[in-house]
Amino acid sequence: NHRDTPLVFDGAVAHRKHEAYQHFVRTAVVPHLAPLLSRIPELKTAVLDILSGQQPQPAPQQQQSSTPISWGTSTTWAEALLATLLYQCPQLTPRKLPGLARQLMQEQQHQQGNSTAAASSADSLNEILLDIMKGKASEAIDALYTLGGATGAALPSTLLAVIYTLYLDANILTSQAGSFRQTEFLCEAANSIVASIVKNGTESTDTATFYAVQLLLPHCPNNEDVRLCLVQILERFYPKSDAGARNIVKLVASLVMGVDDNLTGKGSNIISVGYTLPLVEACEAVLLCRYRFYMQDGQPGTAALWLVEGMEFRANMMATTMISKNNNKSDEDLSAATSGSCHRTLCVLCNTSTSKLLRILTASKGTEQESQEYSAMYRDTVDIVESIAERSASMLADASLSASFAPDKVPEVQVMFHVAELVELFVISKEYDRCAKLIVACLSETNPNNASKSLIPFSLHWPLLLIAREILRTEESVDVVTNAMEPQSAFDHAGIGCLLQSLMRVVNLSCSNQNGDISWGPSSDEELLEVQELLARALGRAFVVENRKKKDQKQAARRNASRRGRSWNSTTTADISAISSKDLSSYSAEIQQDVVLNMLNW
Repeated sequence: NHRDTPLVFDGAVAHRKHEAYQHFVRTAVVPHLAPLLSRIPELKTAVLDILSGQQPQPAPQQQQSSTPISWGTSTTWAEALLATLLYQCPQLTPRKLPGLARQLMQEQQHQQGNSTAAASSADSLNEILLDIMKGKASEAIDALYTLGGATGAALPSTLLAVIYTLYLDANILTSQAGSFRQTEFLCEAANSIVASIVKNGTESTDTATFYAVQLLLPHCPNNEDVRLCLVQILERFYPKSDAGARNIVKLVASLVMGVDDNLTGKGSNIISVGYTLPLVEACEAVLLCRYRFYMQDGQPGTAALWLVEGMEFRANMMATTMISKNNNKSDEDLSAATSGSCHRTLCVLCNTSTSKLLRILTASKGTEQESQEYSAMYRDTVDIVESIAERSASMLADASLSASFAPDKVPEVQVMFHVAELVELFVISKEYDRCAKLIVACLSETNPNNASKSLIPFSLHWPLLLIAREILRTEESVDVVTNAMEPQSAFDHAGIGCLLQSLMRVVNLSCSNQNGDISWGPSSDEELLEVQELLARALGRAFVVENRKKKDQKQAARRNASRRGRSWNSTTTADISAISSKDLSSYSAEIQQDVVLNMLNW
């Protein structure tokens, strides 16, 4: 039970617990293993006798000097020291430890019979370790630095950095230059770990970086130089696996999320953006490496998920800064703070996919190669759309995430969603009514106060107008073939007005473009004239269709009124739609009923 264990070492308590443990092994473990021990007697002599304390013990006068038992010639002095502390003398005080270690070192040299050169080298290393046990900090650090800490090898550099840090934490070293040397030792050790373990093309890169980050992480909150070294290591890191990238990001997230408690204890209740931002951007660079890997591997949907994961990571990390804690920044500032490299890359990916898909759709696909290119681009776009939609749904279900950071709220992602659905409706199902709504949604103004801002970039207005042209052509051809008395219109008059505004902007941009890029607008005056005439005729059809719908509604209201046995005079019919609800009380009960009925039918 850990509750009866003292915080300060007590030899009597350690001896009592050791005897209780030996008694437990003798009475509870050995009897149950009797069948096994009868078949393999070596287990009893090599393991259980040592654990239970039945190994031959030294004389009573030798126990006072903590003379260890003999562990054989194949055992090193370090193994013998640990076994003695665990199984024979757990009550040994720390000040007696150097004497026991020196005795074991001498026994090992005597048993092995090393040469003079080997013995001298071993003595030098042993003296360093004994100095460390005795607390002679300066001699130990100088020796470790001379014998390997300055060579750039991973193990001695790390050992030097860890021991120096322990000495500082225990106040054994109190030099004013201690912090500077600690920073130097830690950074050299981290770089040595990465350089020594990394092998190109293997996952050892992930392991090496993970160990280096773990070494630097505890010292980052209060040491800017160590934090800068960590950022540089992350920026040079190219993960070879998904787990390697996520492990690194989790480590940095634990640092950023845990810094608040560390700083609060020192009189601070905020985390500066300058502290968090370099770490966040370095982690985003790690996630971007996985995005590039999957893009090269032909998996755009999985690649897009890594960008979304980067956006989510940045949003969570930046939420710990003073921007969200003090609430003294506007929504625009908060949005800018959470728009990092993953967000920008996702926007570029969506714009590129949308642009290519629309331009291929509106271009002639006469050859088989062009058709295959179009099919491949459509599959990639659908893969991205499905992946982001699934991730957005899971983020919406997670209460810990803010809805404002959902990827489907990004305008470029919304445009890609609309265009992917538009292609399916226009090419496959031929649902022109829904196509018209999607086109208007992309071209309409997102900010009423800014008439020049739309959801889709201006460079893609003309491809959408060409798709609308095909829809209008189809409507006119159907009217001509069927000789329909009642025309059809997928666009209402507001949608036609939106198309006309977009066409006006396209014409202005194409006239001001001096690079000869015809993708911004019509390739000829004839094409522009055709679109204008189609829109003019479509506007007329839209008014006819809307008036016909209003007439049908009035006729339906008249039929409903006649079924209820009430008269419908011409004056009431003409003025019923113009009656406002606030003036309803000034009319008769019959007219009031007709007005309410008209509202319900509408």
